[in-house]
Amino acid sequence: MSIEERALNLENAFVQLTQLAVSASERADTHERWINTLGANAEALDARMEALATRMEELAAAQANSEVKIAALTDAQIRTEAAIARTTEAIAKTNEAVAKANETAGNANEAAGKANDAAARANETAARASEAAAKAGESAAKASESAARANNALAKTNEALSSLAIRLDRLTELVERIVSEKGNGNA
Repeated sequence: MSIEERALNLENAFVQLTQLAVSASERADTHERWINTLGANAEALDARMEALATRMEELAAAQANSEVKIAALTDAQIRTEAAIARTTEAIAKTNEAVAKANETAGNANEAAGKANDAAARANETAARASEAAAKAGESAAKASESAARANNALAKTNEALSSLAIRLDRLTELVERIVSEKGNGNA
C-alpha cells in the first residue's frame, strides 16, 4: 500500500470521524432539548398539581362549612321539635283547664273565655313552630344539595389528580429512561 493510498484512507477516516462527531453532537443537542422540554413539562405539571391541591383544600373547607351548617340546621330542627312538644303539652294542659272550667259552676263563662284565649295562643305557637320546622327542613334540603355538589366536585378533582399522577409517573419513567440511555451512550 502506497503512501497516497494511506493518506487517502486517513483522509476518509477523518471525514468519517468528523461526520460521526457532528452526528453525536446533534443527537446530544436533541437529547438536551428533550430533557429541557420534559423539565418544563414537569414544572408545569407541578404547578397544576399545586393548583389542584389548593382547589381540593377549598372544596374540603366548603364541605366542612356545609357540614357545620347541616349540624346547625339539625340543632334548629331539634329545638323546633322541642317547641312543638312543649306546645302540644301546653295544649293538653289547656284542654284540662277547659274541662275543669266547664265543671266549675260559678264563673264558667269567664273560665271558658280564659281557656279559649290560652288555646288560641297555643295554636298560634304551634303554627309558628310548624312554620319554623318547614323552614328548617327547606334549609336542610338546600344544605344537603350543596354538600352533594361539593362531594361531586371533590370526586371529579380526585379523578383529575389520579389521571395527572399517572401521567407524571409516565413522564418520570421517560425522563429516567432518556437519562439512563444518555448515560449508557445509547441514543
